[in-house]
Amino acid sequence: MAIFVYGNNDVSASTFPTWSNIQTAQADTSISRSLSDWHPATSSNYAYDVLQGAQVFYGTAEADPSVAGTVELLTPYTVAPTTSFTIKNLDLNNFNVTLYARANYPYQFHSWRTAAGGGGTQIQTDPTLTIVSGSSAASAGDEYYAYFGTTHTSPGGSSNLPSFTATPLAGNATQACTGSINTTYFLDGEHSFPVVSDQIYTTSTRDATTLLGTGAIKFLSSSINRVATIGSEGRVTAVGNCLVQPTPTPTPTPTPTPSLFAVTLEYGSISCNAVCANFGSNDSGTFYVDVGSGGSGVFAISTKIYANSSGTSFAPAAFYTDGTDCREVDGSGNLGTTTGCPAI
Repeated sequence: MAIFVYGNNDVSASTFPTWSNIQTAQADTSISRSLSDWHPATSSNYAYDVLQGAQVFYGTAEADPSVAGTVELLTPYTVAPTTSFTIKNLDLNNFNVTLYARANYPYQFHSWRTAAGGGGTQIQTDPTLTIVSGSSAASAGDEYYAYFGTTHTSPGGSSNLPSFTATPLAGNATQACTGSINTTYFLDGEHSFPVVSDQIYTTSTRDATTLLGTGAIKFLSSSINRVATIGSEGRVTAVGNCLVQPTPTPTPTPTPTPSLFAVTLEYGSISCNAVCANFGSNDSGTFYVDVGSGGSGVFAISTKIYANSSGTSFAPAAFYTDGTDCREVDGSGNLGTTTGCPAI
């Protein structure tokens, strides 16, 4: 099994080589050396305390075969995708161990097993393996093999990677999400589009010289714009949705308030001749025109006329006169041709 259980008062140096990643022989059984690959690192002053009552975990993880995929450690610390590694010694009373297996195209993950070549006992078929105290995985042995299989006729070929289309490589996710999807890449993984830990190439050749550089690319999956962040060695480190930026509501350009000038006019509804002839006895009022100076309007050459100083209400349709000139207004504030009032 992958655990060694201590009681509270039976920590013996002779047992250290059983589980220690560093200590493999009885020649040097110092506790400081035995705990030099312990998680988390511990002070030698409290080394024996760490082991009292502990369920000491020890073990390795390995991709089987190594060309078919990678293994990585997700908790309680991280190990980046690789073909094999030794898991640090730790106390399963305090921590769980989570392993993840990822297939390289065209392989597919089959199962976690206790022996290489698909042999031994099957632990589980889910690529995420969590080892907890008291679980069958904890007692399955000290070697965890991620077994991969394939039906491809030439799985080891260097030019059989599937392609997908994305944006040109951008500096970050925000920039990638604004790009156009027009570039072909090649994927070393078991999915149609990138997932975390996949490797991406710029050609169909599985070659270190064609690995995509660091940055980000956008791709379309199930009609959703997704963005993949690329780390070293073309490895996908994160995948998420592009944030939809709301279309900003344009700020309307305010209509400037015209500069208006007051003018006192008389008005009537018959004709310019009538309103001029009856000047002094017609209805009168203060109106506002668009030409003037010093606060006084120049009625004869203005083009617009309003009933208020803010210019929000047009003067009513009628004939208007200042006693010298007469002009017809159409009801939309437009002043007609200027006609001089006849001399009386």
